Amino acid sequence: MELTQAQLDRQDRVDNACHTILERLSGRELPWDIELSDIVRDAVKDVIVDRLGLMTEMEFFPSLTWGGDD
Repeated sequence: MELTQAQLDRQDRVDNACHTILERLSGRELPWDIELSDIVRDAVKDVIVDRLGLMTEMEFFPSLTWGGDD
């Protein structure tokens, strides 16, 4: 199974938005660091998916999970 182009585009939008949040809140241009974006993405997912229930985790950030029901 592979992600669709729309799902890959969604991943890019979310990752770019997370990077933009860091830049805007810090008031600086920052080098791309996916690990920092991952931290922001997890925090935002907790609010949008877990607390507000606005969408599923797959809708928020589509991914293939390996070996589990994550």
